[in-house]
Amino acid sequence: MFGLWTRRRIECMESGRSAESSMDNVVVRKVKDLERPVRTWVCSLFGRELSDDEEVAVALPEAGGRKVGEERSAGRRKLLEAMQRLSDRFKDVPDADVERVLDEAMKAARPSYESMR
Repeated sequence: MFGLWTRRRIECMESGRSAESSMDNVVVRKVKDLERPVRTWVCSLFGRELSDDEEVAVALPEAGGRKVGEERSAGRRKLLEAMQRLSDRFKDVPDADVERVLDEAMKAARPSYESMR
C-alpha cells in the first residue's frame, strides 16, 4: 500500500541524509504514482477523484516538542516498519476488497461519507 513511498524514505534514511533536512518533512507524489488503496484514501479526503497529473504533498510541520537525534530516528524507523508491514499485508488483496474495507472504515468514522465509486 505504501510501498513506493516507504522504499524511497528508507533509501533516504540509509543514504545518511540529515534528519533535520527541511525536505525530510515534505513528501510530494504524482497521483498516477500512488498505489490504488492510497489513491482511493487520498481521493476520499478531498471528496473527489484526482487526475493522474495532479500532485499530492504531505508536510509534517515542526511542532514544539520535537524529538531530536536518536529518538526521532527510532520513531521514524518504527513508523516506516509499520507502514511496510501494512503494505505487505495488503499486497495479495484485490483492490476492490481494499477499497470496500476503506469505504466501510470511512463511513464508520464519518457517517456523512459517500464513496466516489
